[in-house]
Amino acid sequence: MLLSKGKSLKIFRALRARGPFLAHFSWFSFARGVECVFSILVFGVELFSKFSQFLNSFDPETKGKQFEVFVKWFLKNDPEWSTQVDQIWLWDEYPERWGPDCGIDLVFKHKNSEVWAVQAKCYSQENSITKSDLDTFLSESNRSTINKRLLVASTDLIGTNAKRTCESQEKDVFQFLYSDLTPVRHDKVYYVIYTKDKRKRY
Repeated sequence: MLLSKGKSLKIFRALRARGPFLAHFSWFSFARGVECVFSILVFGVELFSKFSQFLNSFDPETKGKQFEVFVKWFLKNDPEWSTQVDQIWLWDEYPERWGPDCGIDLVFKHKNSEVWAVQAKCYSQENSITKSDLDTFLSESNRSTINKRLLVASTDLIGTNAKRTCESQEKDVFQFLYSDLTPVRHDKVYYVIYTKDKRKRY
């Protein structure tokens, strides 16, 4: 069931008052003016029943930013990634950013002290990621201060030239694509977790 903005806000506030889980998300859905409630089941209230519905709920004009915020939440809360991620920032929040957004969407500090650059691509499942889609990200993240790169995308399709370019990189580029994300119900919360290897290289 997809909810209107007004109704989802009313439900969000009611649920937030009942526990800390949704309070943790307040900055995501509303403080930034982003209307995007996570694909979750909380206290028996179904907001979105499928991850695909969650993605389709994004505003076409702001879906890129919405997906970036989702990726930040995911890397912080996923049972496996959360064991690796120490701190994570959207690019505009990153204290050591060297300019405006030029392809790097997020940065996180690994618990082993490595710094990872992340690109989040919110594409339809039928669209393919091309080499030109990745060029700026690869160029900007090819700095001594960045140790590894991660591509998170809502499609499984990556063009041949894009794959070849990533394979030729001296610095690792890992991928986490649509098929790696599977919604499962756990303790009344619709978590999004992966079902394959956590970090796959091209």
